Amino acid sequence: MNLLYGTITEIFEENDMRMARIRVAGAQTVVALDLVPDASVGERILVCNGVAIERVKEALGHVPGNSW
Repeated sequence: MNLLYGTITEIFEENDMRMARIRVAGAQTVVALDLVPDASVGERILVCNGVAIERVKEALGHVPGNSW
């Protein structure tokens, strides 16, 4: 299982699926948005194996996974 956090930079449709281009540590990748259909550009999401599984809510400036 590969989990990572990313920020949505673009949302588009591909083969009748809602997809997003996300930024992760300076790199870009594409993920499916089937499980988080209400996600929007600029939001942070949790991704597992190329599928967005949850929107991340930032609280008091802390984002899970960041040590600062």
